[in-house]
Amino acid sequence: MSAELSTETLFAHSDNGGLAYVAGPVNREWEGSEIVDDIGGLENRTHSDALLILTSTLPATPWQQDALLRTVRDRGFAGIACQNARVADDGAKRLAERFRITVLETDDPFKLAKACWHLLEARDALTLHYIRKVAHAIEYPAAELNDLLAHFSANIGHSIALIDEGGPLLESRESLPADLHREIDFTKWLSTAASGRYTAVSVRVDSPARQGLRLIIYGVGIGDRQLHALGTVAEVMMPAVAARIMIDEHATVSDSAEASQLIRDFLEPRSRHDPHIERRMHQRGWGTAGAHVAFHVALREPAATYSVHRAIRRQLETSGLPAPRTSTHEQGVLGWLTFAEAPSPAALQSHLTTLRQAFFSVREHLDVAMGVGSLKFGAAGLVDSINEATGASRMATGLSKSGYLVQVERYGVEELLLTWTTSDAFLPAAETLLAPLNAESGALVETLAEYLDNGSIVQATSQAMGLHRNTVSMRIQRAQQLLGIDLSSSESRLALHLACRAVLGRR
Repeated sequence: MSAELSTETLFAHSDNGGLAYVAGPVNREWEGSEIVDDIGGLENRTHSDALLILTSTLPATPWQQDALLRTVRDRGFAGIACQNARVADDGAKRLAERFRITVLETDDPFKLAKACWHLLEARDALTLHYIRKVAHAIEYPAAELNDLLAHFSANIGHSIALIDEGGPLLESRESLPADLHREIDFTKWLSTAASGRYTAVSVRVDSPARQGLRLIIYGVGIGDRQLHALGTVAEVMMPAVAARIMIDEHATVSDSAEASQLIRDFLEPRSRHDPHIERRMHQRGWGTAGAHVAFHVALREPAATYSVHRAIRRQLETSGLPAPRTSTHEQGVLGWLTFAEAPSPAALQSHLTTLRQAFFSVREHLDVAMGVGSLKFGAAGLVDSINEATGASRMATGLSKSGYLVQVERYGVEELLLTWTTSDAFLPAAETLLAPLNAESGALVETLAEYLDNGSIVQATSQAMGLHRNTVSMRIQRAQQLLGIDLSSSESRLALHLACRAVLGRR
């Protein structure tokens, strides 16, 4: 932590009278401060390592500046602040370095003296000073949470951020250093942290809409008294932040529900050429012209869809992808990339690589799977790509070996189906389905598979297996009896065919 009165704590004070560094040691600490009209009034007193604040301006001539600095040194001061200090000549600056006296300029010496008083003696007055600033900030209208944090930050003169354990969610003024974030204790109601020259105080945001949030005030040179005062200020600001989160969350949920309904309307075959749907899509900024690649992120375990949508949107916003559109859809999150003109194969692969990286970053915290559609064109193409992506995400939920990611353009239809039959979800189901056949004879599964491979034709199956057609017929009839399945149904044949492929593929 910084000393209570130093160049850093003074520069960190939000109302320091327009302080600016001129010469001498940059990082200096003082035991106290003294404000006077004339240096002559200090001839009979000495002040050990204190800051002298002059209400008069720095003398204009070099010899007067030299004399002033020598007097400051002789009286035991370690720093001087006055108006017009920037006119100090090079000789005076060199003398300040030699005497180790920090020279500062201030537009308002009385404000600087009050800031010193706050830091050294008046903790309650400093707290009240900040709270007045917060009250003034609340008077300004805020369209969203980001605006509210910006008003608070501008008024108290320190950086503010809303964070969770994953990192900053919103920042105002200066970016939160990663090292400082790692030092924050998320278990306490109110806590301080320090890393390098940075110090911070944070408070838990008590909001039912979002869990695990903290409001943090941070900066360089914030001393213990300032941190104590800012801790109270953070607690005063927190309810306003929590209320704004609730308001924004309600608006987000309402907007997400509206967007999700629009997607359902757009995908409805009867609405494909509805100009009203097209107009609503364009009003939301979802242009249907150009080329599109859709993706769908499905949940593999129960979770709040809106919170997953928020996490994915946050990751996409920092990924560098060109304006991804997103919405909740079918127990997951639907998104797509739109290009005015078809991207080159290399450019498309670059975007898809970035998308995959964003997905795997989300998977570090959430159990999700993703399907990616192929590049399509126009409104009809967007529908096709979305349908491909949602279908692929269903397959991906059981494909651990692919990282729970299926990309349609990498597979043909047959390869996709075969990939699906080797998934973690399909194999156990296939083995359970065919268990009655294996329990009696492995030959029943092999015969059934060959029969389905040969279009359910007994003669072709007998020739392929080198068996008498009656033997094949008897085995197929026995398989139907054991499974209790009607092989005249095309759906049943498809399910059995895929199950046989999956089970026999593992032998």
